[in-house]
Amino acid sequence: MSKETRRENGFTLIELMMVICIIGILAAIAIPNFMNYQAQSRQAEAKAELGGIMTSELAYYSDLSVYAQDFTQIGFQIVGVSQYYDFTVTAPVSGGSGSYSWPSGAWIGLHGTPGDGPYGSGDGNIGLNALPGATSTAFTAIAVGNIDNDPTLDVWSINQVGDLENPVNDVYQ
Repeated sequence: MSKETRRENGFTLIELMMVICIIGILAAIAIPNFMNYQAQSRQAEAKAELGGIMTSELAYYSDLSVYAQDFTQIGFQIVGVSQYYDFTVTAPVSGGSGSYSWPSGAWIGLHGTPGDGPYGSGDGNIGLNALPGATSTAFTAIAVGNIDNDPTLDVWSINQVGDLENPVNDVYQ
C-alpha cells in the first residue's frame, strides 16, 4: 500500500503578508486623494451661499440703487446650519499699521448669528485682494472657513458682477 499524501489548501504566511502590503500601498495612495475630494465638496457651501448673497444684494440694489452693508438690510440668512464657513459683507475697521478688526455682528454662519469673525479672529487681513464691504456702486462678500482642520483658512469672495474668487485655497495648501 502506498501512502496517500494529503495536501492542505490555504495561503502561506508570505502570501498573506504580500496581500496586506498591497492593500497598505493602495490605502496610502487613496486616502490623501479622498481627503482632497472631501475638502473640495465642502467648498460647495461657500459657493452656494455667496451666490445667494449676490442675488440678495442685486435685488436690494434694484430697489434702492445702493448695495447693503450688512445682512439685516438684505434679509439674508443661512439656510440650515453652516457647517464650515462664516460669511460677511461688512467692511472691517482699520486699526492702523495694516491691521483690521470686524464690527460686532459683521459675520453670519458657523458661529451663530451674528458672529464676530472667522473663528473669533480679530484680524481682517485674511489674504484678500479686496476687503469685503459695500458702497453705492459695488460690494464684495466673503466666506472664510476651515475645511480640513489645519491652521489655513479657506477664503472665497464674490462681487456685484459675480466674480467668484478663491484667493486662499485651503485644499491645495
